[in-house]
Amino acid sequence: KRLLESLSMSPSLADGIADSLHKSVLAVASLSDPDALTKLGGEQGRAQAPLVPQTFDQILWLGLDAGTLERLRPYVTLLPNNSSQVNINTATKEVIAAVVPGLDLARAARIVQARQRKPFKDELSGNSGAFTDVVGKVSPDWDVKRLSIRSDFFEVRGRLRFEDNIIEQRHLVERTNGGNDVVVRHQSRFSGLDKATDTGATP
Repeated sequence: KRLLESLSMSPSLADGIADSLHKSVLAVASLSDPDALTKLGGEQGRAQAPLVPQTFDQILWLGLDAGTLERLRPYVTLLPNNSSQVNINTATKEVIAAVVPGLDLARAARIVQARQRKPFKDELSGNSGAFTDVVGKVSPDWDVKRLSIRSDFFEVRGRLRFEDNIIEQRHLVERTNGGNDVVVRHQSRFSGLDKATDTGATP
């Protein structure tokens, strides 16, 4: 909700997304859990529940329109791990402010400026350390575990072009086992004509 407010969007949109996502998860669980089926309101509720999105573009299934999705694209990603943290060294100021209660955009912008000079290298700890040296003290009940100084998920893209045809692959990979292993969590492939060439534009 805080992220939507900072983007001048309706905070109630978050409730709609959460409700639709909850129903989609219940629909999967209801295949083996009668209680989940009851919560959905029976077979009709399961039939009406959206599919669980696997990629950012599939968030449309949760009831968003294309315009809203594009406004969220620079700030939101979809990961398979619910415990994923926000990387303070790469996140936008809007996302950082949304994660830390009581942190406004102006102070979040200081973090972005500070990391451009010197990335944060020490793990964050409550109201002390490099983080609060930059922004000062924040709400005492904020969960420092929501932020991290590193990322475990990455998107890898590959593109092959032959004459007017292109093939593009995207892989969502996760770094596990302390960074020693890499696991592919999702992959997608697109093929078609190069739009620039198809419209007569110079590639």
